[in-house]
Amino acid sequence: MSSRALNKIMLIGNVGQEPRLSVNKLGTTVCSFSLATNREWTVKRTGQNKESTQWHEIVTFTKLAEICGQILTKGTRVYVSGRIQTLGFENEKGERFSRVEIVANEVEAFEKRKKEVYGR
Repeated sequence: MSSRALNKIMLIGNVGQEPRLSVNKLGTTVCSFSLATNREWTVKRTGQNKESTQWHEIVTFTKLAEICGQILTKGTRVYVSGRIQTLGFENEKGERFSRVEIVANEVEAFEKRKKEVYGR
């Protein structure tokens, strides 16, 4: 009997800073950027409106990374679909740290790049 598992996340938010495009040690193109998602609610007993922002680190690879590097800019509203990945690190003192990132396999921009330059 096989066990089944699911690791899928879907987010809609705004790019928090200019995407970082690079090439890793294996020669693979990588694009990473932060994504802000907001949550709003009203406190029932006081009627006070509240808002919270959650930041997500997004990473894409190969052709999708190239496209993200071309079309995304700070503030662009995007849909991201992918999987959650936790990376573990250890510093020189032996202290362990972890980082959670979203490995995206689908990114859709809801608006065009703001600083598009043609023919240059």
